[in-house]
Amino acid sequence: MKVLIVGGGIGGLTLAAFLEQSNIRYELVEKAENWEQQGYLIGLWDNGRDILRKLGLADQSDRIATRIRKYFLRDGKDKLLREYSLEKLYKEYGTALSFFKRPELHELLLSRVDGNNIKLGVTITAIAESEAGATITLSNGEVKTCDLVVGADGMHSRVR
Repeated sequence: MKVLIVGGGIGGLTLAAFLEQSNIRYELVEKAENWEQQGYLIGLWDNGRDILRKLGLADQSDRIATRIRKYFLRDGKDKLLREYSLEKLYKEYGTALSFFKRPELHELLLSRVDGNNIKLGVTITAIAESEAGATITLSNGEVKTCDLVVGADGMHSRVR
């Protein structure tokens, strides 16, 4: 089986890490030419931490994450609208909500992926389905055939 992942954000890299772990052939294409613009923060609940644990990244993620004990909702004038305490979740489950600097989480995931399977600065220009699989034309002129194409390239994806 050969998988093409379109998008090198958190979702695409997580899938690539699982495919790597499972010895399934994959290639990841990312339109950005480098990893500099990844956003600022991302919050993960326990199920996200479970995914990191399955990739062998739980301890490293615990070191870089900030656990959120209280969550505040405020309006545009900084008036407190609602306050949530997450202490009960922590007592019952050990963790609840953790925030990561996105580039740090990105680096963790990259540590589980073979960099030779990543192409930066590349987009998909055409997709055609046939009995042989999906034939993909890339912006660098390459044409690839794969069994599965996964769109992990955001809400404006041309793949999905």
